[in-house]
Amino acid sequence: MDGLRTAFARAVRVKPIASGSAPSGLRRCLRTVDVVGFGLGATIGAGIFVAIGTGAKQAGPGVTLSFLLAALGCSFSGLCYAELSTLAPSAGSSYSFSYFAVGECTACVVGLVNIAGNVLAAAAVARGWEGYTRLFLLKLGVQPPEAAYYYRSESKLPLLLDRFEELFHPLARQQLKDPDIFPPKLHVLSLTSAGFEHCRSMPDLSATLRKPTSCWLWKHRVTRVLKDQGDKALVILTFLTSRLMFPHFADIPHVVSFTGSSDWMARHLQGFGDDELAPPWPCQKARSSGASGRAPFYYPDCWPQDVVVTLPATPPFDFATHWRPSEGRDLLAVFMGQRTSCTRVALLRLWNKTRHADVYVQESSPANFSYSAMLHRAKYCLVPEGHVPVTYRLLDVLSHGCVPVIISSSFHPPFHRLLRWGEETFPALFLHPSKLRKLRSMLLAEEPEVYRKQQESTFPLAILLHPVTNFFFEGILAEFALAKFRGERSRTQNCGARN
Repeated sequence: MDGLRTAFARAVRVKPIASGSAPSGLRRCLRTVDVVGFGLGATIGAGIFVAIGTGAKQAGPGVTLSFLLAALGCSFSGLCYAELSTLAPSAGSSYSFSYFAVGECTACVVGLVNIAGNVLAAAAVARGWEGYTRLFLLKLGVQPPEAAYYYRSESKLPLLLDRFEELFHPLARQQLKDPDIFPPKLHVLSLTSAGFEHCRSMPDLSATLRKPTSCWLWKHRVTRVLKDQGDKALVILTFLTSRLMFPHFADIPHVVSFTGSSDWMARHLQGFGDDELAPPWPCQKARSSGASGRAPFYYPDCWPQDVVVTLPATPPFDFATHWRPSEGRDLLAVFMGQRTSCTRVALLRLWNKTRHADVYVQESSPANFSYSAMLHRAKYCLVPEGHVPVTYRLLDVLSHGCVPVIISSSFHPPFHRLLRWGEETFPALFLHPSKLRKLRSMLLAEEPEVYRKQQESTFPLAILLHPVTNFFFEGILAEFALAKFRGERSRTQNCGARN
């Protein structure tokens, strides 16, 4: 008991202010200019330039007032420190203040936090200025040494495999355990168009993959990088028609896009390769490489090594706030959308005036329910193809906890190497457009336990496919590694668009 009392007394004992000016035995080496420079360097570092852009996005025209209010708050904080300095004129900042006012134990913790904060602040500022310096040299046409900005870091792949194990294909899990599967160096570019600006995601991609990234559009820029990096270049094409939009970039070795081979469903899903499956609506028989919706879109199977990702809405729904469990869903199926394709025309013709109250298929949501509210009411949400098979509705319905029913004959799923699309408990169903009349009977035939597992899996699948998560970019890197590991390359024979 006496020992505890002694320890407690030492932990809470304070230092008299009068003794604060006594010599400490340490030689003073930092002058006023040094201390002020150190403080400014840790405060006005690489982050302040990013903070201005973030603040302008949130505050809009009032960003100036926002910074003035922040400056006012900082001034009050500085005045508090000035008052404390006059009351306790001793070096040591918050460490000394804590020692004088609270006790020795608290002062020790505060001192350690100060040391850690200064170390981390200096490291973050140094890392930020390194990136600015590299980009400045590249603008001047000076290529920095490779070792200066190419480096590998610990990947989140083990966490990726553990968290999404129930979604991944067993073969992919086995192959990703190979320690040499990932390339040591990778250069990422992004080709964007108006309306599909994903350059804003490039810093996230760079921070996650720890690889250099660029956001270039011009042909000579891409050609130069491909010449320097070869098969270590990964190009992000944010166009709905992907490589078909860039015929002069046909030799790009690896591409991340929204669109993949239109033959995937016929090769991997039972019943989708039957040529006798005729569409139940008058439509052009010829397949088109244009995103018009008047004829079935066809994307040739020329680039099997590409990585297909999900098309997000702008802005996308936040799965953390919009996802709901299976309880309270009183509708069997829901679709609200325009007649932008032959598949949607057939869907609306067959199910718009249905006598079944548990199926809601309209061009708009009811007056007393929003789009999100209708997705929360449905067990299954219909995802028919539009101008092209890829659609942002897939990520929308997953983010709301609704099991998607993909209605298409040429849909290519995202992350097809990683995920076990088409299996019974996977959170997605596929329906050929020719079988639209059997939609309700197919959904009613689903076992309740199977639906429960599918619905629960919509949440992790939404996390993995959402472009704002680090897991999304880790998935891109894993897909890229699997494609190289399996030796997938561009095809040059029998690769034209089918008529």
